[in-house]
Amino acid sequence: LHVRSRRQRQMCIRDSSVSIYPNPSYSEVNVDITGWNAETLNVSMLSLEGKVIESKELKIIGNQSIVSFDTQNLSAGIYLIRIDDGINSTTTKLIVK
Repeated sequence: LHVRSRRQRQMCIRDSSVSIYPNPSYSEVNVDITGWNAETLNVSMLSLEGKVIESKELKIIGNQSIVSFDTQNLSAGIYLIRIDDGINSTTTKLIVK
C-alpha cells in the first residue's frame, strides 16, 4: 500500500501538464498528458451536466501519454475532459464545433 502525503498529492497535479488539441474540435480531440505521477489514469469526456459520454483508462508510459476521443457525432457545444488518478483530478474545457 502506497500512501501519499497531501503535499505529494498536490505535486502530482502541479508538476503535470495537460494539452487538448485541436480545441475547438471538429472530428477528433487528443488529450496529451505529461508529468502525471501515477501508473494509470481515467480520462473522461463529460457533458456540462456531468454525464459521462466516454471514459478511457490510460496506462502511463514514460513521462507522457496521449489518448484520443471521437467528437464527430457530438452536438456542437462545450464539453469537459476530466483526468483522475483515484486521488487527484483536473478538468479542462473542450469546445466541439
